[in-house]
Amino acid sequence: MAKAGPDKSTTKGGSYHHGALREALVDKALEILASDGVDNISLRSVAKAVGVSHTSTYRHFANKDGLLTAVATAGFLDLAAEIEEAYGTAATLQEQRLETAVAYCRFACANPNLYKLMFSSFLKDKDGEEALNNAMNETFRRCEQLGRQDAEARGAGAEQQGLAGVAAWVVVHGAASLAIEGILEKAASGNVERDRLIRRVLQSLYEI
Repeated sequence: MAKAGPDKSTTKGGSYHHGALREALVDKALEILASDGVDNISLRSVAKAVGVSHTSTYRHFANKDGLLTAVATAGFLDLAAEIEEAYGTAATLQEQRLETAVAYCRFACANPNLYKLMFSSFLKDKDGEEALNNAMNETFRRCEQLGRQDAEARGAGAEQQGLAGVAAWVVVHGAASLAIEGILEKAASGNVERDRLIRRVLQSLYEI
């Protein structure tokens, strides 16, 4: 593996300053993931697509696992940002729960390959583990907070509030996973557009 140092990798169109190549590799991996799936991602294929040498990728990633972990981390950060934006548009607690849940499912359905990667068990890169966990926790934090707040508003104790926080993510993750596979639409009666169906299902669950 090449020794880490200032990144001077170049392309035909110019050069990457330090740190820019890493971002370019992650961005290109995201593109390949979306169009061709995770099996078509490798350090070599991503380097070729970016226009740099294969060996230059080792300045940033020890192997494919490292690259995929960085891609998953980017996914969680984007998801957290979309959830936060949806949260900011809602006025009441119930609206906040619904809008963040809908935003979560919308992201998953728009990025199915990325979403599946984000929750893959084979993301085991130790160098990127902390960043991945931090990004995942940021996503969970908002879902968990809304579940806790709803339970608190109903007079639940501390333990039930904690369980409600976990349940909030369980519900939205389950809905997103079913929607990605098309199972949610098959299970629903009538011809309902997917986004509308997701909203109706989540709203129904939150009213229980």
